[in-house]
This record gives sequence, C-alpha cells and structure tokens, in this order.
Amino acid sequence: MDDRAGWTIFQAGYTAGQKKDVRRFIYKAGRFRITIWAKSATEARKAAIMEADARAALKGWKPPAGGWVLEKLT
Repeated sequence: MDDRAGWTIFQAGYTAGQKKDVRRFIYKAGRFRITIWAKSATEARKAAIMEADARAALKGWKPPAGGWVLEKLT
C-alpha cells in the first residue's frame, strides 16, 4: 500500500472514531452534495437544509420556492 492510501484510510478511521455518538448522512440537494454528522435522520435533514441554504446564499442564489428536495445518498 502506498503512503497516500494509508494516510487516507487512517484519516477515515480516526474521524469515525472521534464521532462515536453520531452517524454520517450524505444528501444531494440540487447541485450540492452535503455531508452531515448527526444523531438522528431528522436532525440530519434539518441541518442539511440549513447547509444548502447557506451554500446557496454564498453563491448569490435563492433557495427553491418549494424547498430543497433532499436525496439520501448513503
């Protein structure tokens, strides 16, 4: 195994070990891929919507009129 792959595997394990009481949720909202660490799916969806709003505001976009449609990737 090369050094780069070893480091990547170490980082992934270390991050997951540091966040034992939360799970990772990955959503797709429009053009955004949003990763959220949360205790529950409900909490994660709320955080993902807030993150999508924040990212859209940074780009100068308005959020969709009907709200964000979140597609769960994992």
